[in-house]
Amino acid sequence: FWLKPFGPKFSDLGGALPWGAMDGKDHLAAPLLGKKAPPPLTPLYAVSLLRTTAVAIAMIPAFNLRVSALGQAAGYDAAEVANALGLISALRSFSEFTAAPMLASWSDRHGRKWALLLSSVAFVLEAALIAVSPGLLMMGIVHTLGGFLASNGAIETSCVADATPAGPKRAVAVGRFLTVVGAALVLGPFLGGILLENFGGRSPFAFAAVLGFIALLAMTGFVPEYLPPSRRSQSSSTTKAPVLAAFQLLVQNPALRWYTAVPQK
Repeated sequence: FWLKPFGPKFSDLGGALPWGAMDGKDHLAAPLLGKKAPPPLTPLYAVSLLRTTAVAIAMIPAFNLRVSALGQAAGYDAAEVANALGLISALRSFSEFTAAPMLASWSDRHGRKWALLLSSVAFVLEAALIAVSPGLLMMGIVHTLGGFLASNGAIETSCVADATPAGPKRAVAVGRFLTVVGAALVLGPFLGGILLENFGGRSPFAFAAVLGFIALLAMTGFVPEYLPPSRRSQSSSTTKAPVLAAFQLLVQNPALRWYTAVPQK
């Protein structure tokens, strides 16, 4: 009798174990929306095509040429124009680098669609204000402030991740989104060059603002919310800026502490 296994057989449990617990499937790979059918990604792809095309029209090559034209109108030589362009570009990159984690954290708490709408409104205002900017100072300030709400595809890829399970389906969905972005980066500079040649240096920004506004309306009416309230983060804490987070990581790690010249205790 001591060879008889202790405890009841699995067949005697009467289905106490959850269904699918021993089926060998990876239930953690399910999309964040749970058992409900995920919202379609086609509206997101279409709006992303419009938005990215608008951004490309305003940035390539119109932005650099606009900086050059305003600099020459102010009496700057080529070196000073190049210096101004470098400074504006650096400030824009810094604003995007600083604000991107906070924008992503905000979308985790309030939803992807609201973050996309906020980013779209910011771009429309930025393009419109650059179109009427009389000088480099206003143009630089507007371009820098616009970087604080720039999505740059981060929120869109989060939408794709929310709506697709991990694995091949998500890879295919992300690949389709990148294809849309690639097509916009081909179409945008082409249209921007035509506008520059025929209508002057302000026209690409005005056209980008109009196209961005059309994308904003389409997003409001057709793009669903990909992160339901039940899946949103309930934390109200703000995300640290990347520079501060990196410094804290270096300080807290004894093996890397010498990078910051902080003496070990």
